[in-house]
Amino acid sequence: MATQPLLFTLHIQLEPLQLDPPIWRRIRVSGDCTLRKLHHFIQAAFGWHSCHLHEFSNGVNCYMPLDAELMYQYDDVLDDRKTKLRRVFKEADRLRYLYDFGDNWQHVIAVENIEPCNFTGTWCEVLDGARACPPEDVGGVPGYLEFLASDGSFDPELFDRRRSTHLCSGSAITSGVKDYRMQSRRPFNCSAAHQQQATEQTDQRATTEQQDKPCDHRHRSLVSAAAIGDTGKT
Repeated sequence: MATQPLLFTLHIQLEPLQLDPPIWRRIRVSGDCTLRKLHHFIQAAFGWHSCHLHEFSNGVNCYMPLDAELMYQYDDVLDDRKTKLRRVFKEADRLRYLYDFGDNWQHVIAVENIEPCNFTGTWCEVLDGARACPPEDVGGVPGYLEFLASDGSFDPELFDRRRSTHLCSGSAITSGVKDYRMQSRRPFNCSAAHQQQATEQTDQRATTEQQDKPCDHRHRSLVSAAAIGDTGKT
């Protein structure tokens, strides 16, 4: 008997105990999504650039990218390419997602809703959110707070749902995979990502001014499994 496909509505908040007002995203994602794909979706939805390694934990197990050199460095974690959402959320209704082991950005992922659906495959839709993602390599929460006090060009309140949904596309996600794989070999220079984030802030300001009306349902962007791929080469 085939397993009933499921849709998960997830609320993802960055550093909920340390950042106020909160930085968060709400996404709807298929239950067949692997944790590796969820990583890419979170990166795109928040505006991170996949410059660093990541880890998922549900209080029972830890899941990481066990590719190439990393495969033999960890013997107590599971491969995030081989674990799907529907399996993880059988054990718990929350996940911790850690991005960048240096800046140590902690994201709390909570399940808000689970519903059956009549289609299969892997896709993600950004439903809502608030506030801009911090710059890469800013120094974690302390560095980000100092950055906000000193850099007047950065708008921490900026969030464009349509742009976040657009970034959850095959081209935006797979472009970050290259950066992640370089990080597994040597420290990655994120200066290009810093410049890209500054450019995105400028573009978002211009776009937000012109897109103040509700998005037509027909133009919602759904990400297919084919757009990302689920191979060990991610």
